[in-house]
Amino acid sequence: MSKIALVDDDKSILTSVSMTLEAVGFEVETYNDGQSALDAFNRKQPDMTALDITSEPLGERFVVGLPI
Repeated sequence: MSKIALVDDDKSILTSVSMTLEAVGFEVETYNDGQSALDAFNRKQPDMTALDITSEPLGERFVVGLPI
């Protein structure tokens, strides 16, 4: 089963997107801020990450430089 990490500070977006992905068989971890996602990435090692690039402390310049 593929693991997807969702990062967004909007709870309703996290809920609706995670429910949709889980319904089609994905394992989903949600994070409401960039720092909590970064803290978990090394332990959880998601197969894919979908994020709101305006979430603090993640910004578009930081995300582009992430070694994924």
